[in-house]
Amino acid sequence: MVAALQIQSTRQQILQYLQRHGRATVKELGSLLSLTSTGIRQHLTVLERDGLVDAREERGRVGRPTLV
Repeated sequence: MVAALQIQSTRQQILQYLQRHGRATVKELGSLLSLTSTGIRQHLTVLERDGLVDAREERGRVGRPTLV
């Protein structure tokens, strides 16, 4: 039960941050919430599935595309 509440709290924190700042990268959110990129992506996948956020990739020069 506690883990489920923490997951909800994490998603709420992500949504609150995005409401205040408009957009963020996975890296920014990970730093803010002390989570790995994989952890953030899992939360964003659920939020996107539920229609609460839109995620898109921004391609840079080198490396993995940035998810915003």
